[in-house]
Amino acid sequence: MKERVFYVDEFRGLAILLMVFLNIFDYLSVYDVHVDAPFYVKGINSVTLLPPILLFCFVSGMSAYFISTKFSNVKDMIVKSVKKYGKYFLISIPFTMFMWGFRTFYEWEEAIQGITVSAVIASILIHYLKKKDKFMEASFLIYITQAILLFSWRNGWTAGIPFNTGYSIIGFFLNMLFRGWFSILNLVPIMLMGAFFLKNYVDNKLRINLIISLMSGLIAVILYPLIPVDYYMRSLNLFFYFTSICGFITVIIYYLNQKNIKFRFLRVFGLLSFEIYITHFLLAKSFRLMGFGDSLAMIPAAIITILIIFLYYLFANFYARKFKKELLK
Repeated sequence: MKERVFYVDEFRGLAILLMVFLNIFDYLSVYDVHVDAPFYVKGINSVTLLPPILLFCFVSGMSAYFISTKFSNVKDMIVKSVKKYGKYFLISIPFTMFMWGFRTFYEWEEAIQGITVSAVIASILIHYLKKKDKFMEASFLIYITQAILLFSWRNGWTAGIPFNTGYSIIGFFLNMLFRGWFSILNLVPIMLMGAFFLKNYVDNKLRINLIISLMSGLIAVILYPLIPVDYYMRSLNLFFYFTSICGFITVIIYYLNQKNIKFRFLRVFGLLSFEIYITHFLLAKSFRLMGFGDSLAMIPAAIITILIIFLYYLFANFYARKFKKELLK
C-alpha cells in the first residue's frame, strides 16, 4: 500500500504543481492564462495542453478507489467517504465566497466543491463496479449522458432555469449535476478512468494502461476533424483526450517508480495538496488586494512564481518530514 500511495502522491503532486504555477502567474502577470497565448491553446480551447484539473480529478478517482476497496460494507465505505470529503466541502463554502463570491458557488465552478461531492459518488460507483471491472464502460456512458444533456441545455432545455443569475434551488442542483464545470457528470467519468488505471497499476498491468492511452490518443486524433477536442465546452472528444494525456503521464511516473526513480518534490506537493491549493489562492488574491496583481511581464512574473513554488516546497517538505515522515521514505 505504501508503494502505491507513493506514486499516486506523485501523480497528484504534478497536478497541484501545475495548478499553483498557472494560478500564481495568472494573478501576478498581465497575462490571462485562460485566454492568452502561449498558455491558452486554441486547438483544444484549453489552458495549456494539460489542464491541471483533469489530472487532479483523474488522481482523485484513484483516491476514491482506495476508499472503496478498503471496506467490504458499503455503509462503512460511504460513511468514511463522506467524512473524508465532507470536511473539505464545508471548507470550500467560505473559501469560495471569499475568493469569488456566491455566484461561483452557485454555478458549481469551484474545484473543491465539485471534486469532493463527485469523489463520494465515484467511491460508491467504484464499490459496485469493481467486481465486474466496468470502470471504463461506466465512465464513457456517464460522459455521453453529460454530452447529451449539455447539447440539450445549450439548445434551450432548462433555459428558463437560471444558470448564473436569478438564483434558484433547481438551478443550483442542475449546475451541480451537469451544467457547472465541476459538476458531477463532468468529474465522475474522469475519476472512474483514474480508478481504472489505478486498478491496473495495482495488478501490475502497466501494458494495458499504455495501450489504452495510445488508443485513446489515436481516437482523439481521428475524431478531431468531426468532433474537436474542446476543454472549455466539454466536447465528447475530450473524454479520449484526457484519458490519453492523463494515462501517459501516470504511465511514465509509475514506470520510473518501478525503476526506483522517485520524485520527492512531487510527492511532497501531493501529500499536502489540499493545504497548498487553499493557501496558494489566498496568497494570489493578496497580491491583488495589495495592488501588485496583473502588473508584471512574462519573465519577471515567471521568476517570482518559480521562487514562490520553491518556498512552498521548503515549507511543505519541512512539514512532511515532521508529520508524515514514513511517507517520504
